[in-house]
Amino acid sequence: MRLSYLLLVTYPALLAGANPLETWQNWNAGDPNAGDPAATGGNVTDQNDVNTLNYLLSVSNLQNAFYKQNLANLDENAFNSSGYGPEVRNNFAQIQQNKQAQVDLLAQTLGTQATPYCNYDFHVTNASNFTATSQVIENIGTSAFVGSIGDISNSTLRTWAASILGSDARTASYTASVNGNQPFDGPFDTPLSPQEVTTLTGPYIISCPTNSTDIYKPGPNLTIAQSGNDAQFTFDNSSTNGQQLYAVFHQGLKQTFVPITDGVAAIPANSSGIVFAEVTNSSTVADQNTIVAGPSFLNIPVSNGSNGTVPATGPITTIASSAAPMTSTASVSSSAAPSSSAASSSSVAPSSSEQSTVVVTSSEQSTVVVTATSQESTVVVTATASASA
Repeated sequence: MRLSYLLLVTYPALLAGANPLETWQNWNAGDPNAGDPAATGGNVTDQNDVNTLNYLLSVSNLQNAFYKQNLANLDENAFNSSGYGPEVRNNFAQIQQNKQAQVDLLAQTLGTQATPYCNYDFHVTNASNFTATSQVIENIGTSAFVGSIGDISNSTLRTWAASILGSDARTASYTASVNGNQPFDGPFDTPLSPQEVTTLTGPYIISCPTNSTDIYKPGPNLTIAQSGNDAQFTFDNSSTNGQQLYAVFHQGLKQTFVPITDGVAAIPANSSGIVFAEVTNSSTVADQNTIVAGPSFLNIPVSNGSNGTVPATGPITTIASSAAPMTSTASVSSSAAPSSSAASSSSVAPSSSEQSTVVVTSSEQSTVVVTATSQESTVVVTATASASA
């Protein structure tokens, strides 16, 4: 609410004409006099700002299309069959609504100058593939905004872009968590240029309308395969004339250049999460003059422990030690709040009225994690079990 107030107050002083945010809010609420945001004139006159906002809109269009297309094909049963609880799909539906709002605001701001949607194919076949791709899509989007937000000259438009960036970054963290990875894999997000982002999004785009904004051209294709601590780079090197090439790994604000030998480069130590990489003919500079191929990306898992975001399949899963067992019982019901005792009895309250009983084994006093999945919800319980005399 504070952000909306700030935008409504500052916008008229900086851009001529009607307030796009207010018009969009009225139209979104059903005001017939507000007009469709896609049909209004727009108020951005600086051509550099128009180009940058259209580029960011093209990224937001792709993100929004990703969620709309795939959630239409993946119902709750599809998520359940991949081991996810109903809240996961609901959260992604909320993310799609956020993307739609962002697209509407950017399109309203640009008016008739706004770039349209393209035709996309995200190669999604099931819910697990969907969640994995969402992590890539969100990291690309975050890097796009980080890399270009400084190119916006109008301070209010920069603020709007920063607000979208914050939302994208939070979503990227959520998608990492859903995929069982740490939601925070470093102190900084990775800035990427429009050409780098256009190269990364190219595989998802089938075609674009003739009036789309295409001033940023993708770079040559690059495929990266991880093998242990090394990365195999596959690309067209016919024009490199045998010169020494380098892999540049982007993570956060750091660029690490590693010599490529026979198509292989060592992955820098402490790399984690989504790591973008490309091939250059320079050991110090990665720009449009030195990039030979890419970028592409590696997804280097970061263990998130017992993260509880991805529910287990089956009605009950227990985790316990395997030495000299003792027996205790954890009861899952709708009748009580969590509690624990020396007998290791613990009750939780899922939304279902069903009851399930599990047997937990342990040798010494230990912590046991119990994941209970009912028809309505998934509950994770931590109980302490003590060995009997």
